[in-house]
Amino acid sequence: MSKRSISTRNAPDQLGPEGMGQATFGLILNRVRDGVVLQDIHGRIEWTNPACEAMYGWPLSEMRARHPLNFLIPPEDRPS
Repeated sequence: MSKRSISTRNAPDQLGPEGMGQATFGLILNRVRDGVVLQDIHGRIEWTNPACEAMYGWPLSEMRARHPLNFLIPPEDRPS
């Protein structure tokens, strides 16, 4: 399995499990009501779907390359 960079809004179109069309997979991720976050191996956000943006009030452009703890959990509630 090769690694793929996810750097554009339509990135899920480049992914997809065997047997499912890539366009269908991307459509599902972009339309599902649950927030979806794709992270790199270091835990940094590479892509979010529109539902995630709506849930947290942050656009993908501000979440990309950041760790979720940096903005989803208030500093006083973060583990020490």
